[in-house]
Amino acid sequence: MKMVNKILSIVFAIMIVGISITVILYVGGIVKTDNVTNILDMLVETRNSKLITIISASVIALISIIFAINVDTSESSNGSSLILPLTTGNISITGQTFETIVLNIAKRYNNFKNVKVSVKIREDGLYVTVNTYILEGTIVADVIAKLQQDVKTVILKQTTVEVKTVEVKIKGIYQLSEALVKD
Repeated sequence: MKMVNKILSIVFAIMIVGISITVILYVGGIVKTDNVTNILDMLVETRNSKLITIISASVIALISIIFAINVDTSESSNGSSLILPLTTGNISITGQTFETIVLNIAKRYNNFKNVKVSVKIREDGLYVTVNTYILEGTIVADVIAKLQQDVKTVILKQTTVEVKTVEVKIKGIYQLSEALVKD
């Protein structure tokens, strides 16, 4: 799905850039075509409208180029990465690496089962989501608060990256006897 979105974004950007360049060339008197002439004559009847049209077309072209370059892939959890500048070079940490760190932290808790983790990398930090089943009788608020704090502390310590949020979604409750039989 990400690839389709990226392809569509690039196609859209190319179309908008093409239209914008055509408008600029037409208004500048370089290109004359019957199809473009009929549509654009209405837009550029005075000198001020020509300037406004050129500026508008230029802004649309710039926005399209920026959009094509900055297609948002930061929402993906596995394929994205975070680049940290160091004095000796850069280091790239993938979303999957962050997910593994969080998963290993969650495995330390006997209260959780079937833990799944997703991480969104954004410019301002990490957004972690933990989906899990919780052991019957667990004091949810205490365990979740401890997990959230552990995730923030460990990731900051290991990677120097700030975790903005740790959202925990409890998918259900399991009984200890179920855990022993299934494991």
